[in-house]
Amino acid sequence: MLDSSKVMLGNKEEYEEFKLFRNITLDYDRILEFCPLYDEIRKQLKKRYFISKSKVQEEFERNYRDTYVYRVLKHDLSETDVLKLMSSSMNYNYLFNKLKFNQVKKEAIKLCDLIDYIGHYPATYPVPTVDEKNLKLEKMLEQYDIIVRYRLGDYNKMQILSDDVFRLIEALKEHLNILSYLDKLLYENNRLVRKPNIN
Repeated sequence: MLDSSKVMLGNKEEYEEFKLFRNITLDYDRILEFCPLYDEIRKQLKKRYFISKSKVQEEFERNYRDTYVYRVLKHDLSETDVLKLMSSSMNYNYLFNKLKFNQVKKEAIKLCDLIDYIGHYPATYPVPTVDEKNLKLEKMLEQYDIIVRYRLGDYNKMQILSDDVFRLIEALKEHLNILSYLDKLLYENNRLVRKPNIN
């Protein structure tokens, strides 16, 4: 299971300074030093899939009678109505969390792609050629308000602000935390099945 602690392995002390001083100018490829496992994270993300509906259904059928919700509803409803209501809730929770999982996974992969892109940004002067640019990732640069610029007086090297590095890595960590939460919710505890929400 991926978790956000694996994102930041390089130069942790210097990285922590970015929280205080975010306008430090860095060479563009230093982002790879601060997030050296971006490619490994991306590969692992691509292999991850949400728990199958059949597994959740099996768990639900095995355990729904042991839940507090079942005991409460059983006082006023028939077994059939309780099962329908709880199944409906379980299905809704499953679909909602699967959608959330897939969205977060997709965004996390895109963040890894963006870290890779910035770390290997073409230094062609005065601007990278159309063939060298990735239009989707250029749009992401705009979305995150990141400008990769030439180092003053040196047209062989590009630079970005430390704040840009910090924001991207923190966004990736946040996405991995959400995925870990969803994993815990469904894979480990099966809380959607064992303790359905009565609200």
